[in-house]
Amino acid sequence: MIAFQSRNNRRPVRRGGFSLVELMIVIGIIAVLIALLLPTLGKARSKAKQTECASQLHQIYLASRSWQVDAEKQSPPPPLQATGWRTMFAPYVTDLRIYNCPETPAAGSVAVAGDKAGTAGAPSGTTPGTTGTPGSSGSSGSGSGSNPNQQQPPSLADAYVEIDPHDGSKWDVPIKEGPWMQKRNVQPGYYELWLEDQGFNGGGDKDFLDVGLGVKDNGDGTMTLSVLGRPANKGSSYDSSVKAPGADGQPKTIFNNIYKGGSQAGTSGVFGGPFDPNDPTQGSQSTAGTSSGSTPGVIGTPGTGEPSDYGLNANVREVYGNSDKVFGMDYTNSVITTKDDWSKAPYTPSGSTRPVFARHLGYSNILYADGSVRPFPVSATQFNPSIQANATAYWNPR
Repeated sequence: MIAFQSRNNRRPVRRGGFSLVELMIVIGIIAVLIALLLPTLGKARSKAKQTECASQLHQIYLASRSWQVDAEKQSPPPPLQATGWRTMFAPYVTDLRIYNCPETPAAGSVAVAGDKAGTAGAPSGTTPGTTGTPGSSGSSGSGSGSNPNQQQPPSLADAYVEIDPHDGSKWDVPIKEGPWMQKRNVQPGYYELWLEDQGFNGGGDKDFLDVGLGVKDNGDGTMTLSVLGRPANKGSSYDSSVKAPGADGQPKTIFNNIYKGGSQAGTSGVFGGPFDPNDPTQGSQSTAGTSSGSTPGVIGTPGTGEPSDYGLNANVREVYGNSDKVFGMDYTNSVITTKDDWSKAPYTPSGSTRPVFARHLGYSNILYADGSVRPFPVSATQFNPSIQANATAYWNPR
């Protein structure tokens, strides 16, 4: 007898592959996993950059130790100081790019004129192992057909006005537009900067007519800085002098005691680039001190004008070796003073309590004066050197 299999008893044949619903479920799971992993990966990258930054700060400390060893061979030994430290320590670092925090947008390309390769920053009479500028084949920094012993003009980016109230304290104001300098009369290749010398003390008339300086682009990579005349009824409250690091890294007076028995209106001096340290399109344009076929003797690539990714305590000499004091840290200027108020611009953006240099997920790497580096959540109140309790605890010598 022939048996017939009922059509209803046949097994359904399943086609290979996923259904649309299954595909959507898989895609959704993958999307959730990516959303969960991305923040973790981002934090891991930031942590790696923070670790690299801490290593760079420690290398800067080691460079300062090497500088001091050579300095002690001199008689008298030159003092360690924060002003011009990038130039002073350059001969003692293997790669000048350690001056650039890896977390900054232009990491590896921040150019500060005056950060010379070679022995420019070494104490006089020493010959440490030198390092060439990135992209340079020579270590002397002398150009083809130029005199390597010829003294180069100081950099405008490293120059500053030293204000002396004759009360035992002094402070420095960078020669660029900022809280205590106003830019005026801007023309092609020329602008003026006017100083308010009482700004740091919170007083003064805030007229920004205490000291006037004119900056003129000479068109050859150098600038002429000149003392301007001021209104007859205006006068500066304190003594003001323009200074800049010399070839030995020590501060040299360019204009002394402006208007008050020293440099008068019309006094001028020549400086190296950049023409405008505030302009991110301006870099060191000077080619003096370069080897044939090499880049200028400055860090990284010319074309940026950030003052510094790291700053050193203005009292660095007095706190050296003290494990409780700050030697340096992530910062926006090369020198940190107790007049720097992190609760105000340009340190802290409006509406924020986190300074711009808290670049490691709200933390900054703090280099202590014993060489150790630790991250801390700096803010308008934490570590702010303008707060007396912080100045006593971290910034001022005992």
